[in-house]
Amino acid sequence: MVRISKETDKVKAVGVSNFSVEMLEKIIKETGVVPTMNQIECHPSLIQPELFAYCTSHSPSTSNTGRRLTKR
Repeated sequence: MVRISKETDKVKAVGVSNFSVEMLEKIIKETGVVPTMNQIECHPSLIQPELFAYCTSHSPSTSNTGRRLTKR
């Protein structure tokens, strides 16, 4: 998907699902692509403040609704 997004106009954004901070840092470092969205599981039994803080300070933010999260 990353290769297609870099070589063609067919992909406008790359999103991920259930990526941890470590996984986000790895994909950004290895591909140079910042995911547009990280859709995660979120409920009272699974609160992830470190992940939310990371996503807020870096462009990929977090969604449990699937809405677009990066700032334009």
